[in-house]
Amino acid sequence: MATGARAADSVLVAWGFNDLGQCTAPRELGAVNQIAAGEGFTAALRADGTVRCWGRNYENQCSPPTWLTDAVEISTGYYHVIVLRGDGSIACWGYNSHGQATVPTRLGTVRAIGAGYQHTIVVKASGEIYCWGQNVYGQCDVPPGLSAGAAVDGGAEHSIALLQDGTVRCWGDHSFGQCPSPAGLTGVVQVSAGANFNIALRDSGAIACWGHNSDGQCVAPSSASGAVAVAAGESHAIALLADGTVVGWGRDTDGQARPPQGLATALGIAVGGSHSIALAALPPCPADIFVDGQVNGADLGVVLSQWGLGAGVAGDINRDGIVNGADLTIVLGSWGPCGN
Repeated sequence: MATGARAADSVLVAWGFNDLGQCTAPRELGAVNQIAAGEGFTAALRADGTVRCWGRNYENQCSPPTWLTDAVEISTGYYHVIVLRGDGSIACWGYNSHGQATVPTRLGTVRAIGAGYQHTIVVKASGEIYCWGQNVYGQCDVPPGLSAGAAVDGGAEHSIALLQDGTVRCWGDHSFGQCPSPAGLTGVVQVSAGANFNIALRDSGAIACWGHNSDGQCVAPSSASGAVAVAAGESHAIALLADGTVVGWGRDTDGQARPPQGLATALGIAVGGSHSIALAALPPCPADIFVDGQVNGADLGVVLSQWGLGAGVAGDINRDGIVNGADLTIVLGSWGPCGN
């Protein structure tokens, strides 16, 4: 796991594959409203309407337009990024091999966005679903009559839509059963597409998964019951629970399905190909490692005993990936009863 920059009263916590720095957020990130992740990179929508990206940048996916200052929603494909702007228009950048990062002319006002590996999907203000980019498997051939879209997402070569009545439609590649959606699936409030599988979150907090199950990515554990958000990666998935904890399952070759111990204040989640990220609220007294209402010698002892260790240990109070003098300073500066 690697972590990064505090964002006002929150912190970004990331874990999994970090070969390109996708799990190491910039230190001067500022307040963050939403996070997203692609293959080898991570994107953050900041409170000021700008976007910061880090990690893989070979296709300029981590080079957002300098003029972009009014983003309100963000989504990522494999190597490209799409944002919804305050006026209902969109902006795209990054890999554009099939035109997926080229905004169609006369698109009109958009209210929801999503992206697959090399295609882009939006819900227009009218509820119409529109898609462009790679279309080898018909992932951009929106089924006729879909005029009440609420949310959209894309996988490797398929697309998924949540409709306003809580039902789900899928189209495109169906080699692994990722399309169509299961019969009788209703009461859905969120959908997320992995490479060749899908997750649907129902209003009861139950999770439905279908499609490719090579790594158990379609078998949500019982501990994920009561979820309030879900996110699907290439072959793994995570769920945010109401108590702020995160549960993961599926492929775990790089630790991407194992949220760090102590992560209990998550506000939002996102998943890339082989990494995961959470936007977490800072605890009211982060130096109180033992959560006993006091910052004292016990907490100091943890920091000193873990000195020099990497991310994921309790002594890494500021979650910058190493236990060092910065964490010691936090403990000493917070000494005594919490809140005083």
